[in-house]
Parts: sequence; C-alpha cells; structure tokens
Amino acid sequence: MSKTIKNIVKRKLGIIIVAFFFFLFGVFFQRKSFPSKIKNIILTTLNENFYEKKADLEFIRPDSFKLLISNKNIKALQKCKENVLKKLMLSEEDEIKFSGILVKDSDSVKVKIEPKGRLADHFSTDLISLKIKLKEKNNWNQISTFSIQHPKTRGYINEWLFHEIMKELGVIALTYDFVLVEINNSGKKLYAIEEKFDKNLLIKNDRENGPIFKFDNDIYFSGRREGLTKNRIDGAEILPYNRSDLIKDSLLFNSFEKAKKNIEKYKRNLVKTSDIFDVKILANYFAVFDLLGYHHGTSLDNIKFYFNPESELLEPIPYDNQKIQDASIQEILGFYKQIGKNIIPQEINQWKHCKWYELVFKDSIFYKAYVNALTDISKTKFLASFFKKNNRAYVNKINTLKHYYPNFNENIKDVLYANQDYIKRCLNPSEKAVQGYYVEHSKNKIKLQVRSMLGLPIHIIGLYDKEGNKISFSPSNVLVQAVRYGFVPESFEINFKVNSQELDKENVSRLKLRFSVLGLDEEYESKIRPWKDY
Repeated sequence: MSKTIKNIVKRKLGIIIVAFFFFLFGVFFQRKSFPSKIKNIILTTLNENFYEKKADLEFIRPDSFKLLISNKNIKALQKCKENVLKKLMLSEEDEIKFSGILVKDSDSVKVKIEPKGRLADHFSTDLISLKIKLKEKNNWNQISTFSIQHPKTRGYINEWLFHEIMKELGVIALTYDFVLVEINNSGKKLYAIEEKFDKNLLIKNDRENGPIFKFDNDIYFSGRREGLTKNRIDGAEILPYNRSDLIKDSLLFNSFEKAKKNIEKYKRNLVKTSDIFDVKILANYFAVFDLLGYHHGTSLDNIKFYFNPESELLEPIPYDNQKIQDASIQEILGFYKQIGKNIIPQEINQWKHCKWYELVFKDSIFYKAYVNALTDISKTKFLASFFKKNNRAYVNKINTLKHYYPNFNENIKDVLYANQDYIKRCLNPSEKAVQGYYVEHSKNKIKLQVRSMLGLPIHIIGLYDKEGNKISFSPSNVLVQAVRYGFVPESFEINFKVNSQELDKENVSRLKLRFSVLGLDEEYESKIRPWKDY
C-alpha cells in the first residue's frame, strides 16, 4: 500500500474516531447522573469562546456621513490650526464658526460647525476636532449636537469603555462611538464621535428635562489668570447649556436658579454633599474613575452637572477622561480626605486635594456610599459580567480601530482587572497601619493615643482583651481621620471607659484596639504599645 493511501486511511479513521467520541459525549450529556452544574459550565465556556472568536473575525463597517465645507472655510480652519499649534491652545481671537452641509445617504441638512477643544491635541493631526450642530428638529442617530475628533484624543477605546461602564452603573452617559467622515472629497477617515449636552441626552438616559450646566473655565485658559483663586469651584462662573431654551422655559429656568443657589451654598460650607447631590450616582461616578486609574474627567474643567427636577438633586455627567492606566499611579480619589462638617477645605497645590474634592468627600454619608461603590466595582464578577454583556460590541470597536489604525494596541482588560485588585488592597489595610499608644489609666478609664497612617478614615470600635472580649463600653465608633496628603500622621487622644479589672502597663500591652474602615464592616485589630506616641 502506498504512503498516500495509508495517509488517506489514517485521516478517515481519525475522523471516525473523533465523530464517535462526540457521539458518546452527547449521549453522556443526556444522562441524568451527569452533574448539571459542570454541564452548564462547559456549555457556557464553549458558547462564550465561540462568540468571542466569531466576533474577532467580524468587521462591521461603521456608520458614515459627508461634510461639505466651502474652500474659504477650509482655509480658515487651516489658519486656526496653525495658530493653535503656535500658541498650544485655542484663544478667543482664533475661534471661528461657519455653516456647512451634512450628507447622509441621499439626505442632506445644514449644520453649524466650529473648531472644538482648547488644547493643541485637538489640532495636532490631519483630523481637526470639530463641533457640529444640526438645525432644530434635525438629528443624526438621535444626536443633534456632537463633536468629531481623532480617536486618540479620547484614548481610542478608552472613552467608549468609560461611558459604557458609567451607563452600567446608572450614571448619565454620552453616546461615544466611531464614524467614517469624509470632508468634501478628501476620502473617508475614522473619527470618534461624541455627543454633546442637550435634551436628547437626557431622554436617552431616562431623565426628565432639566438644566445642564458647567463651571466655565475659559478665564483659566485665557492667559490672564494671575491672582485668580486656584479653586475652580470658587473662581469659575456657573453657565447653563442650551441657554435660549432655558430662558424660554420658566420651569427649566427656575430649576437652574435652584441648582445654582445650592452650589453657592455648597461653596460656602452651608450644605453638604448628600444635601444637594444624588449620593449613589455620585459615588458610582467617582468609583468608575478609580477603576480606570485616571481622574482627568473628575476636575471641574471637565465634569458637567444635571439638576434632576424630580429628585431636586444634582447628578454628574461624565466627560473627557481619555486614559485607562495602573490605578496605583494616581491612587484612589478618596485617599487623604478629611471627614466632618467643621473641616474647612484649604487651597493645596495638588489638584486632587483642592476645595472641590475636599467638599465632596468630607460628608460621611457620601464617603460611606463611595467606599461601598468601590467594594462593588472591585468585585471580579462586575467586570466579568460587563464584558460578557458587551463583548460583541467591544470586540467590534477594537476591530474597527485596528482596521483604520493598524498601530492601535489594546491591552485594557488586564489593566482593569489589575486595578480591581489594587482597589481591594486599598480597602483591606494592614493592621500595622493603625497604632495605639498607652498614655495613662485609672481603675475605670484608660487613655490612648491613636495614630493612623492610612489614607482612609477609620472607626475605632473599642478595646478587646486577648480572648476577644470587649472591655470598653465607651466611646464607640470614634472617627480617626485619614492622614492628610503631604502631612505627618497625627495622634488622637481617646479616653475609654472600661470594666473594673485592674490595669497596668503589662496587661495593657496585651489589649487589642479594634477598628474598621469608614463605611465597611470588616474589622481589624492592632496591638497597644505600652508607651506614648510623643
């Protein structure tokens, strides 16, 4: 028998054996004795892998449209770009606005166009960032005002994940996607398209129509900011979006005035975060930034606000975060914050500890909600569920970006899972980070100095003996502040009332100080040192 015939026989025999194996495997599956849990795990895994590989092979061409712009305005755009690259920012004198036509299939509509973005990154490629506004009653994919920009200005896939995770947690999320745009006859280029702030955004996010506003930062980008407060919350004017609609609608106008009044009280330390903000939504909002490891979007230069007329509370609108990176680089936003209504925020030359952040986090009600949001978002099942739900869309976005930008490199999932682990470590501190020091004692009282080196505030639960019995009955749930950024950790004196057992330095050192992170149930113990801190 020739080698060729032998090979054919071997292949056919192999096929028969494999087919027979799968037949037996199928029969085995049908047996009631086969554990259904294992069966479901295997089927789910096979199903997920199949669809992931199938999605990898798919390439769905993104939506597209054409912009028609006159030669005169093309030249004006080019001149604007040259000036921005010289000055490294878009100044008032370089701003331009002009009309154009948006063509989609056989339809066309007049649009208003202007350069978008203050900084040079929006002008550093052939794809200049543009803001496009359709005339009233017109929209493109339910969006009436949007911007287009090179995908890298928003971190390619990063901004899409940013908004999709926000949406998953009930936070208002912009439509962010990728679209092919041809300007005149220059050929189609892939842009990132980003929704702007109007009534359509609220409708898509199941919100009642209400005012959307921002802290206007133009004065801080004008080049004339000498002597201005570094705290944007004090120095920036509060301005509404869609001003003409606001003025015409008395209910909308009254809501804006109410929101503005609340912010003014907030600046002056007259109300706290939980009085004027939707605490759960705001907590989820900040937790997402910690998961992404980058906090650019939390600054008042970027964050926008919506006043919900139903709850009469403010909600954040996420915008412009760009990066996903190792969370340990910027740490979590809740680190080093002081809790309590009597904490007066100071100007600190470190942006994450300026007045805006100090005001938000000093409310214990909000802080507890934030810590709980971090706990939930750091659970492995959160990301696993998110990517399972959004896998096809995610893979298609990746494939689109790789098709039009071959050098695009994506390794985001590993970073996000690593950031979850980092957040877990932040919320699970070392017991050695909190120290108790003996000061003095009497028959029914013991005085300790307690020092925390943690960036999180803690509750002192009480004193316990070596058998785990609580010997102190007052005080309980004493708050010890987090260490302040750039400061030496301070000691706090606490007087504990104890039972009548005799205390001396020897048995004091056998006691344990029990504590927990503010907002969490997990308890920790630290040994008492039989000497003073200082």
